Amino acid sequence: MPLKSRLFFALIAIMLVSASAQAIRIRELSIREDTVNYLSPFHIDAELSGDTCNYIAHFYVNEYRMPAKNIPCDTDLVSAKLDLVEDDWDRLRITCGQATAKVEILTQATQHLVESEQISFDIGVVPDVIFIPHEPTPGRPVRVKLTHPETGNSLRNVRVIVKDIYGGDPISRRTAADGTFEFTPSVAGEYRMQFRERDICGEMKFWIKRPLLVDGPRPEKPVVGEMIQAAVPAQSGVGVKVFDSQGNVYSTLQAALNGGVNFTVSDPGSYTLAFGEISTKFWPVNKTLEVLSRAVPTVRVAPEKPVVGRPVTITVATGTSPIANAKVVIAGPDGIERE
Repeated sequence: MPLKSRLFFALIAIMLVSASAQAIRIRELSIREDTVNYLSPFHIDAELSGDTCNYIAHFYVNEYRMPAKNIPCDTDLVSAKLDLVEDDWDRLRITCGQATAKVEILTQATQHLVESEQISFDIGVVPDVIFIPHEPTPGRPVRVKLTHPETGNSLRNVRVIVKDIYGGDPISRRTAADGTFEFTPSVAGEYRMQFRERDICGEMKFWIKRPLLVDGPRPEKPVVGEMIQAAVPAQSGVGVKVFDSQGNVYSTLQAALNGGVNFTVSDPGSYTLAFGEISTKFWPVNKTLEVLSRAVPTVRVAPEKPVVGRPVTITVATGTSPIANAKVVIAGPDGIERE
């Protein structure tokens, strides 16, 4: 290769290395405040290195892009401050809980993206919520307890707003010293619960449902292929799932308008019947079912407390059907077996 060509390529290589060494870089992205409270201002800091001339920075909180920042030459830090009124927090969907901060570095002249970095951080504290009873029902008092998700401590004097999403007036409460408050839901359905303090905040949905009455399954220990019957409230629209012993869905059923559920099982084993698993009206109920490969007879003795010298009737049956010509062996106190 000619000397001029070698010198040319060497010069290009040196220029590329130099440009690479001097290119702007984001060394670290962080939130300046140790704790970010809901509705309170906070800062996002981006530490830089390399040549910072002729660049701009776009800062984001979730999907909201803050006003662009010009990056001065020879600077190692560029920052943005989020300071919004309460209505803007709601409008921009910057809510309590986990949030994302992001910075993008673009060329000033062409708006070409050259660097990007993002981090996750928490806004306020979303409390853990415990319902007592665990499955609240309409018309009965419900006690709700708020605790700190990290320490487990009770959260006192927290303002809570509870509202039925289908209507009705909101219920406003403040938690007592033990972190609890009480209210009585009037109707079943979906509810929203909001926590509106600067340090304790967030929103969650929960359900108020009615208890589900289930009759069956009958027979309690059916045989493979035998009709199995169960019943739920009429016109409840409750679905039923049959799970095998491994937790796999064996079959999916739907209660008839009269509430009846009829089905058969073709494989012996242990099963779980899940009634109303996704119902919005009733709390779900699980029932166990043992399906036998063949019938196991039952023996009934009448009277239950036999008396010496009086007749005893022994009935052998499968379910409610008596078995004719069954062989019955009885061993008396003398140890002698009689057939």
